[in-house]
Amino acid sequence: MLGIVIVAAVALAASVAFTVLRVGRAAVELREARRISHTTRLEALFELDRTREQRTADVVHTVQRRAALDAQLAELRRARDAFGLLGEAAGEALRLVRLPR
Repeated sequence: MLGIVIVAAVALAASVAFTVLRVGRAAVELREARRISHTTRLEALFELDRTREQRTADVVHTVQRRAALDAQLAELRRARDAFGLLGEAAGEALRLVRLPR
């Protein structure tokens, strides 16, 4: 009878030791998963920051390009107005030339 109790106690001790080892391994795996998760989150944040900086640079470039196009448009409008004045002057000159004397 004492032998059965000793065998049961040894089996219980082995079971507890095995459970402790499994819990320890699970804890190590959990720590590793959390570390990877933190690393992944940091990498995602860095990528988001790089993307935001790129978009900001794109916006700045677009604003500069728009300003340049607005300046060109204003120049074209001035040229159109000048051509209009030249057309009016040419029409006036033709009218003056055609007047009977």
